[in-house]
Amino acid sequence: MNGKLENEKRAERYFRTLTRLGYVLALFIGICLGVSYSAWTLNPLLGFAVSLLSATTAFLFLALLEYRIDRKYKGITSSRREYLIVALPVYAIMLLFVITGLTWRTVLTYAVGTMVFVYMNATVILLLYASFTLFPRMFRIRSKGLELEDPKLVDKILGLAQKMDVKVERMIMLSRKKLKVANALQVGPRKFSIYISDYLIENFTPVQVEAVIAHELAHAKKRHLLKNLLFTLPFGLISMNLLLYSWVIRANHISLIIAIASIIFLLTVNIAITPLRRRLELEADALSAKALGNPEPMISALQRIGELNLIPTKYPRIIGWGLPHPSIETRIEKLRRLR
Repeated sequence: MNGKLENEKRAERYFRTLTRLGYVLALFIGICLGVSYSAWTLNPLLGFAVSLLSATTAFLFLALLEYRIDRKYKGITSSRREYLIVALPVYAIMLLFVITGLTWRTVLTYAVGTMVFVYMNATVILLLYASFTLFPRMFRIRSKGLELEDPKLVDKILGLAQKMDVKVERMIMLSRKKLKVANALQVGPRKFSIYISDYLIENFTPVQVEAVIAHELAHAKKRHLLKNLLFTLPFGLISMNLLLYSWVIRANHISLIIAIASIIFLLTVNIAITPLRRRLELEADALSAKALGNPEPMISALQRIGELNLIPTKYPRIIGWGLPHPSIETRIEKLRRLR
């Protein structure tokens, strides 16, 4: 009991530290955007160079800071280089902002009339499509993922997939021992792949592993990734077009009001979508329990995930409201109601 209590306290300290790091990240993004915008107004090429430099600097600083935090609280044994490789998707997101900014500036400089809207909407849709198409490959390369070779586990996954009527294209094992990360995820909006860390496989019982896999298969069965995309894309396009319209009529006194309204609208949508994401997680938990015929394996797996990944049992109310995953306490409570 004392060991569990101490682990919970350490998880809470770890969570608070990462929350503060998130605030620093938001501050860095704001500074980077401000500096980049100033550079863009002087010269597009200078703006691109400053954007790239600021994104790289922010990524390296924050990733190395998080590396120190993980070494302190989780005792990870990976090198800085290995840690940076795993964090590359964050850098890719930062670079995506740079590319979007470059495209924005180019379109506003050379496009005329309604073509501004046509070019920008087409660019955003293509970027989203490319990210969803290339992400699985990039994720596998940077994670040093290998095809899952354990015949018993492969048979178990295929059996679960058949039972849940999900076609799994690939099963990849991720190297996460040095990072001490126990997780699994489903990748792909149409063709589904299952990624599972070796650290999870080694530290979970077979029944717990089965519960986690069933949870990811539930995401695939209900096409949760696609639902997230289809929900956010229209609102993102609306916000962007409002911002573009404010630029087109910038000589008009209401242009600033429209620009501010578009940003507030986008922030509101991002906040509003988190309850949907939490609901999808709870739905995947329920489907996992149904597929296994008992909620206990999923409950046990959630508790073990919390112990290994230093996730607190419950979140502070204000912070937890903005997170895409419900607290472990909430998820276990919902599962117990299924008995």
